Amino acid sequence: MNLIRDALLAEMNYMEKTGLTSDNPNPESESESNVELDINKMVEYALNEEKVDLTKDELIEIYDTEIEYLMFIGVAGE
Repeated sequence: MNLIRDALLAEMNYMEKTGLTSDNPNPESESESNVELDINKMVEYALNEEKVDLTKDELIEIYDTEIEYLMFIGVAGE
């Protein structure tokens, strides 16, 4: 479970670093964002910058599963 937590923290750090998230969201711009998340770049960031102790395939599986869940609950679009 700690490895999954590390992967999700690396994702959060990557999204903050690339400007995909903000601590001060603008409620007037809650429409869908045109920004797309590049999972491969995020995986490389997690491996090289965050030094997450998972393989590339394991990280992709974690991130893909998370995206599927977010789409299922209606938080993310395709």
